[in-house]
Amino acid sequence: MEELVKVAKIFSDENRVKMIYLINRDKEVCVCEIVDTLGLLQPLVSRNLKMMKEAGIVLTRNDRKWTYYR
Repeated sequence: MEELVKVAKIFSDENRVKMIYLINRDKEVCVCEIVDTLGLLQPLVSRNLKMMKEAGIVLTRNDRKWTYYR
């Protein structure tokens, strides 16, 4: 039940839905691409991506200093 609440909470925020759409559309993006495309602040994007990763909605791939979300 707790996991379902986490997922529902993620989809209840317009910015998070936009981020999920962008990741799904492009298949893999870094934080800077989300910031540039959606015009959001980097700390907000990073915090939301962390929440989505913890809920199992996005996966990550590290490439040196960059983290890519898919």
